[in-house]
Amino acid sequence: METTIGGRIREQRKAKGLSVAELAEKAGLSESMIEKLEQGARGQRIPASTAFVIADLFGCDVRWLVTGDADAPSGEGDADVDRDSHPAAG
Repeated sequence: METTIGGRIREQRKAKGLSVAELAEKAGLSESMIEKLEQGARGQRIPASTAFVIADLFGCDVRWLVTGDADAPSGEGDADVDRDSHPAAG
């Protein structure tokens, strides 16, 4: 199990079968932002609104996504992401 927010984002993105570009589009973020988050770029912080959008897309607890402390997503990799219906972050 991943120990960083970037690792958890990457793990869940891959489990859902999403590319960086697809996750970026669904979350309303740039591809470079997703890449920086996944790589754990120094000083990179994730705004709360972004964390909630990504957690919602993955169907996981936002606390787990950010800290790793809450329950991991149930059925990791089993849930489908509706690639066309999730609103972008505002």
